[in-house]
Amino acid sequence: MGASPSRLASTPAPTTPGSVEKPGFPRDDAPPQTRGHHSVDRLNRITAESTTRSSSSSTSVDISSIPSWQSKLDQDPTSRLAALTLHNTTIKESLRVRKSEVQMVDVFNTVVQRENRPITNQQSSGRCWLFASHNVIRNAMLSTLKIDSFQLSQSYPFFWDHLEKANWFLEQTLDLYDRPVDDRVFSTLKADPVGDGGQWDMAANLLRKYGAVPQGVYPESFNSSSTGGVDKLLTTKLRRDAIKLRALKKEAMASLQSAGLSEADAASRADVACRKEKAAMLEDAYRLLSLAAGAPPHPDEPFTWSYRNTAGKMVTIRSTPREFLRKYAPQFDVEGHASLVHDPRHKPNTLLTVDRLGNVLEGNPVRYINACIDELGTSAIKQLKAGLPVFFGCDVGQFSNSQLGIMDTGLYDFSVVLGEGEGMSKAERIEYGESLMTHAMCLVGVQLGEKGEPVRWRVENSWGPTAGKEGYFVMSQEWFREFVYQVVVKREFMRSELWDLFERGVDEKTTVLPIYDPLGALA
Repeated sequence: MGASPSRLASTPAPTTPGSVEKPGFPRDDAPPQTRGHHSVDRLNRITAESTTRSSSSSTSVDISSIPSWQSKLDQDPTSRLAALTLHNTTIKESLRVRKSEVQMVDVFNTVVQRENRPITNQQSSGRCWLFASHNVIRNAMLSTLKIDSFQLSQSYPFFWDHLEKANWFLEQTLDLYDRPVDDRVFSTLKADPVGDGGQWDMAANLLRKYGAVPQGVYPESFNSSSTGGVDKLLTTKLRRDAIKLRALKKEAMASLQSAGLSEADAASRADVACRKEKAAMLEDAYRLLSLAAGAPPHPDEPFTWSYRNTAGKMVTIRSTPREFLRKYAPQFDVEGHASLVHDPRHKPNTLLTVDRLGNVLEGNPVRYINACIDELGTSAIKQLKAGLPVFFGCDVGQFSNSQLGIMDTGLYDFSVVLGEGEGMSKAERIEYGESLMTHAMCLVGVQLGEKGEPVRWRVENSWGPTAGKEGYFVMSQEWFREFVYQVVVKREFMRSELWDLFERGVDEKTTVLPIYDPLGALA
């Protein structure tokens, strides 16, 4: 689900601030024998540690060891100081490192040609991916419209996304009708059939089918800004519908097969009958969404929008949503963007997809080009140098402070409470549930060093002007390496070999991940 300020949670990983190569963050491109928990002498070190620390072979908590543990705490000056400090405020604030605040300067030598105004606010919703994608498009419209400040409607794609997700879930239900209700795949789908989150390819699907409109044409409503209520109602309705569809298809299959039809023919005819029922279910979903948020403009029916341009002249536009996107964002090519991801669990230079993850049934599947983290940074820098913002996905709750607007692995020193330890590699954090993609934002600037290397990044968030520095965050390069998972860049800013992978599409060489894989998490 896309992160919002009210939903933000942080799960720290150990780090040592101020060091270049932090113990908690071993490089994923390091040799296997020196990488994190896979060190060749790990068993020897574990054995050595057992001679210096209390140990017990008991399968239970050995309460006889507790006095010894407490005695060590009482005798350790660092632990005594931590005990005096940590209980007075949040653990994170107690362990915040001032040096990071000084180093994360909000000054950059490479920035987009024009920054968006105003800063957007997704409120109490998980629509960050829609805000980030539409901020990219909004930026492309500024010069065409000759306007300094405006927003695209984020409620407009949100409405259609929920209707499309309702259809997606019901179609998956029909396809999986014979799976047990507690089947892991079906359980994952029914756990959150119409969540707010999404991915770049899902946003692209909506843009192709529905276009875009200015916010004044379809403004925010209470239920688009605070989505919990409508999400809950629609989820309940879809679960009820799933019960009906599963029963209807099972009954139809039994009847048709008893009449002598093959399983494939029976399934085809059963789906036709079930989809008549599904159409009524989708009409109910549309009704619910319309009552909660208001009916949006039809993608092929014209709307009228007036504004005042930079010359002070009043301009009136009459256009359909799809025409509006094509005409006023000519620099933005929805077909010319692709997602580069860094998932060190898988080989670089491969195409990844997630089974049964999507929204528009006839749209493109979610596709990720897996690459090394430096590849992501290089491509993002090229696009920023061209003056264009970059959509990116990350784990925003890690080592970040929304008031300061800082994302830096040295911002907190959790070693005080977690111990120095080895920490986890990026791959291990994904595998063990410590980290995954939780939020989408836009890169709008980068500070480059003397050799052209990235030092820190400027980030446009969607949490309103009171978060960070008037809505903007500063991200260190080390944070980028560890907690950025995705950048979306234009074709000309990535290596041709990578674009060829994307253009080839999903085939037998594509790595297909299950819906419950961490890479299936929606920003």
